[in-house]
Amino acid sequence: MTLEERCAFLERELFEVGIQLDAAQKRLRLADELAKAVRTWRENCDQYVWMVDKAMHEWNKVPGDELHDTEGR
Repeated sequence: MTLEERCAFLERELFEVGIQLDAAQKRLRLADELAKAVRTWRENCDQYVWMVDKAMHEWNKVPGDELHDTEGR
């Protein structure tokens, strides 16, 4: 392989590596966005779970529930 052929080969390889690097950087940015979205969802999910638990607890404390028990307890 001549020096010119070797240089051309290496330039093509470098170009391909550049494309792969660009794609990897884009995927990393998308992974960061996904991680932020999951964190936000998780934080809000915890808040809503707490609110539902509190509401259910309060619901169960209402006097007279035993008169309207439809589950046969």
